[in-house]
Amino acid sequence: MAIDGIKIIDSDLVFDIRNQIMEAYDYNENLTEVLTNIEAWETEVLGDAIQHEIFITAYAQCLWELGLLNEKWQQKAGQIVEKGASSLWEKFGKNTQEKRQKTLEKFWEKISQPNPKPRKSKNYKKITDFIFTENEVVAVKLANNTFGFLILVNIDHENGQCYYGFAKINYVSEYIPTLDFLKNQYVTARKGLGFDSPVLIKHKDLMKLQPYFQAFGKLFINPDANVKRFGTYRGNVKNYEELTEDWTGDFNQKQYPLVEFLTKN
Repeated sequence: MAIDGIKIIDSDLVFDIRNQIMEAYDYNENLTEVLTNIEAWETEVLGDAIQHEIFITAYAQCLWELGLLNEKWQQKAGQIVEKGASSLWEKFGKNTQEKRQKTLEKFWEKISQPNPKPRKSKNYKKITDFIFTENEVVAVKLANNTFGFLILVNIDHENGQCYYGFAKINYVSEYIPTLDFLKNQYVTARKGLGFDSPVLIKHKDLMKLQPYFQAFGKLFINPDANVKRFGTYRGNVKNYEELTEDWTGDFNQKQYPLVEFLTKN
């Protein structure tokens, strides 16, 4: 777990917790189910004392922000503060434990009282009429009457936006090949981490780019391949120029045949 600092919301674990809670809250989804799943992390995935401390305080902070902090989790947070910051904080630098303790005390001063202004839901609406669906393979019109190729890895909703996450297939041709041919071409990726040639496009931008896209079938990514995500993130593509510039720029990085990430028929 990456820890960036001594703040209550300041680590990979915490950002995962917060994002899951706030996304469900803002999209008016089943928050109880999300909270139940997150609470299971306390016994299922946490390792050392510092992770436990971070989890309890961050979760309590999120509940407090929404006006949902109950007695159980308030008491758990209070016990953490009373016990004191873990000595493991010292491995992050001199006096870090002391600084973390001050953070905990300020945190407790805040959450020991009800939140006078709980955060309101942003009432986001999810896109349901998708332009493409996951695992769909599309040809993209490039310059000089050639085509580049993408596979749709995932569709995500975040902060009120719908994002299509494509991975680039490292092959350019004057013709659209068969899927059997294309699955043996290469993708830039790191096994166990994700694809490293992402093309991320918002729904509203993809609507404008749709005339340049041609879907021609599906290749199903193996859910056990752990690549339904991206190892590298870049800015969102907003127009055709951004989509096609330096199209082959990733082709010289670490590559694997796409078929290694697909389901076995």
